[in-house]
Amino acid sequence: MENEIITLENQNYDIAYSTAKIDFPEYQSLKSKVDQITDKFDQYEVTPDNMKSAKATRAELNKLALNDRKISIVNAIYPNHKWYSDITEFKLNGQKTYLSPIIDGCTQEIISYTISRSPNLKQTMDMLKKAWHKYPALNGLIFHTDQGWQYQNYRFQAWLENHGISQSMSRKGNSLDDGLMEGFFGILKREMFYGFEKQFKNLNELEDAIRDYIEYYNQKRIKIKLKGLTPLEYRKLVLS
Repeated sequence: MENEIITLENQNYDIAYSTAKIDFPEYQSLKSKVDQITDKFDQYEVTPDNMKSAKATRAELNKLALNDRKISIVNAIYPNHKWYSDITEFKLNGQKTYLSPIIDGCTQEIISYTISRSPNLKQTMDMLKKAWHKYPALNGLIFHTDQGWQYQNYRFQAWLENHGISQSMSRKGNSLDDGLMEGFFGILKREMFYGFEKQFKNLNELEDAIRDYIEYYNQKRIKIKLKGLTPLEYRKLVLS
């Protein structure tokens, strides 16, 4: 059995990366069982202390014509067709920092992200602008989020409309709609944060580690669902 493992110094990334590099007969027979377990594990963000998400008021939600613009969410078959976004919180030594990324529904690539000490509208808008600078041809894109207040803000919605992007929001109380994004958060925190908190002296070090992990995730972390490729490799394959 040949097991090729690529590691990053002082990180716990090698476990996930080595999985698809195993080439032996038993692997194929076990693959379906492994996939069933990891799919359930990665679908949700498992945290020791789930953050209290900010919720829009019932009056604000009633103003949204969600039924009129609800869009069926399924896995995209090509890049830049469906994007997903959300915000997650990191707590370290009594302080907090927030990550706001966009993930592609086809390649599972992190398109863009912002890190902020406050989950404000500027963080969300900056994330959008970074994504647009990377991929400016977004007409026809579906952008899916939960019903967070940032995504109901008129500036956010106007920006999407002005760039030819259709907005989609989760059904109330249905976290399955956000499975892809929540799955990434779970992977991220399990592999570089939970159990490693003492390695970070302050938020600056933690934020640098988050940036390093996202670069690793896009460029080096392979996935069975992506045919054993990294997100960026899979993008190239799909577009070739």
